[in-house]
Amino acid sequence: MSPRRGTARRSFARRRIRRIRDKWDPAVIPRRFKKLELVRRTTLTDALDEYVGLEPELDPELTVKGVPADQWPYYYGFSKRMLNIYERFSGATLQEEKTSLITEYVSRGYSLPVLEQLQDVVEEYALEPDYLFAGFEGSPGDIDLLNVSMLKFTKISERDDIYSGMNYLVPGIYDGMGWADPGIINYFHPKTLSWISSLTLNPGDGYIWGFAETGNNLYAGTSTQLIVKCTKSPLARVAALNVAEGVNGTLIIDGDIMYCITALQAVDKVIKIDLPSFTKGAVLPLGQRINDYLRADAVISGGFLYVGIPRDPGRIVKVNLTTFLVDSTLTLGVNEAEARGLVVKEGYLYAGCWEAPGKIVKIDLSTFTKVATLTLAAGEDIAYDMQIVDNTLYVLCYDYYLVRINLTTFTRIDALNLGTGAIYATDLIVATTKI
Repeated sequence: MSPRRGTARRSFARRRIRRIRDKWDPAVIPRRFKKLELVRRTTLTDALDEYVGLEPELDPELTVKGVPADQWPYYYGFSKRMLNIYERFSGATLQEEKTSLITEYVSRGYSLPVLEQLQDVVEEYALEPDYLFAGFEGSPGDIDLLNVSMLKFTKISERDDIYSGMNYLVPGIYDGMGWADPGIINYFHPKTLSWISSLTLNPGDGYIWGFAETGNNLYAGTSTQLIVKCTKSPLARVAALNVAEGVNGTLIIDGDIMYCITALQAVDKVIKIDLPSFTKGAVLPLGQRINDYLRADAVISGGFLYVGIPRDPGRIVKVNLTTFLVDSTLTLGVNEAEARGLVVKEGYLYAGCWEAPGKIVKIDLSTFTKVATLTLAAGEDIAYDMQIVDNTLYVLCYDYYLVRINLTTFTRIDALNLGTGAIYATDLIVATTKI
């Protein structure tokens, strides 16, 4: 028996009138607006930040070209429209739209050389979301922080604050300055490294030995067994947790859990911390004593925490995060001291070695065995910290050099000399923030 067909719904004018009346009723509009306002505000804020952040990039070019100040707003407008084109189009269409916009402004009487120069600035701004930032143990005359354009592989700017400090970084750019008691957290513009704001921790908080961030929160591990919690906006200290486990070195966050690896001539332990409640959980002894005043670098991959132990030869401890037990330990070879700047890419872990010249060890995580070692060029000593961007491994040497490695062939590409002030490296990070 075939199903009975219902009567087709008929449209009446009164229904259409009621729908329109209800949609635009004075009592309904404010409620609908409030519901959508948060989404709209977030979207608008992101867009405005992107476009406003472009203006400081244009100012030097407009100044060099001698453009009169009263014309700057029009060149700003051209550049922002060009940025919109880069965000919307690609390939042949992108080229056509760029040419069309330049032609339009030339026909309006604006300088073609200036427009072409600004277009180059916009291209770099649109296609270069990432910068590398390096921190050093700054002292008078030495570099504290510097940033590098990955597009051009050149140094953009540097900063010397005339103080001595272990500059531990997080994408932002926030700098947790060690060797200051109490510790200091500085916030910088990510392109110019100009100072924005600063926070001094409370008396008794001690030196900063570890640094991490998630969301609007910053966490600083200190020499007084405290982990200090701060907010980024506003930059303020909000709480401190005494973990009572040696010096708090490396901090690494995985979801709602933060793992703290103790440091400073102590038997390394991993401390598990619940971030929502900001309470201490289990403590796992690794049974590996580190050397000198060093931290044990770490990385998380595939449900395991890999901790590099700075010893000679270097060692890497594999911790199962489900059971929170040591799974196994890999000891590197002769003349492969320490295991620094751990990074993971497509099933392989890379560790830097404190050797002259520096070495990079490649480890297959599926078997947890060493498969290759790459030696850097003469003078590129001590592979201290590393980051991976796309298929390139960036290696920050302890002094002077930033080296590029092709991970497909596992060969050295080239190196950038960061200058004589770039000594005693502490951190290398990748940041995508634009202000």
